[in-house]
Amino acid sequence: MVPEPESRPGTARRSTAGTDLAPYVSPRSGPHASAPERQPSPLPLRPPTAADSAPPDRLVMMTALRTRCVAVREGVLLPLCRLLGRQAATVAARVAQLARYLRRARGKVVSQRLESHVRAVPQARRIIRTELARWGLAEHVEIAELLVSELVTNAVQHAWGPLQLRMSHSPVDRTLRCDVADGCPAAPPADRPPARADEDHGRGLHLVDQLSTRWGARHTAAGKTVWFELRTPGRARRRGDLRRRI
Repeated sequence: MVPEPESRPGTARRSTAGTDLAPYVSPRSGPHASAPERQPSPLPLRPPTAADSAPPDRLVMMTALRTRCVAVREGVLLPLCRLLGRQAATVAARVAQLARYLRRARGKVVSQRLESHVRAVPQARRIIRTELARWGLAEHVEIAELLVSELVTNAVQHAWGPLQLRMSHSPVDRTLRCDVADGCPAAPPADRPPARADEDHGRGLHLVDQLSTRWGARHTAAGKTVWFELRTPGRARRRGDLRRRI
C-alpha cells in the first residue's frame, strides 16, 4: 500500500476517489506506446525495366505528328513555293495584261437630250459623227448616222415630249447600239417600203430593219424606246487578238 503524500500546511487535501480522472500516461511511454512511423526508402524496390524508360503516349503522338508535318513541308509546301516563285513574274505580267484589257473593254456610252423638233435630226447626226470618230469606229459612221436620223425623224413626227439619244459600244460583244426614247407609249408606225429605191427620206423603220443587225422597241415609264444594233467586226478582231494574247 502506497502512503499518500502529506499535504502542506495551510492547503486543503483533494481526494480523487469516486471520480473519472485517470493518471496521465504519454502515448510514447508505457505498455501501449505506438511504434514510430517508417519512412520510405529512397532506393527502388526493384531494378528498372525497359517499360520504365519508354516515353509516354502523348510524347510518342507529338513526335509522330511533328515527323508528318516535316514530311508535308519538305515534300509539298517547299516545292510549291519554289514553283510559285519561278512563275511569279509570268503571273504578274498576265495579271497586268488582263487589267489593261478590262480597262479597254469597259464599254463606251454617250447620252444626249434632244428637243422634239426637226432641229434634233442634224444634232443627232453631229453626235454620231463626233463620238464614233473618238471611239475609233469611223468606218461605221455613215450607216449609224443614217439609221439614227430615221429614228429621230419618226420620233419628231409621230411622238411628243423631249427625246433622248443614247449610244453605246461594247468591244466584248462587238456591238454598237443606239436608242431613241420619246414620250409616246404607242408602238412605232410600220412603214411600207419606199416607191423608188433612190429615195433618201421616208424609209423609216423599213430601212432600219434592212441595215441593222437587229432592232426593236420597248415600253418605258415615260413612253417608249426604239433601238437598233450594228456589228463592228473590224474593231472586234483587234479586241479578239488582244484576248488571244492573254
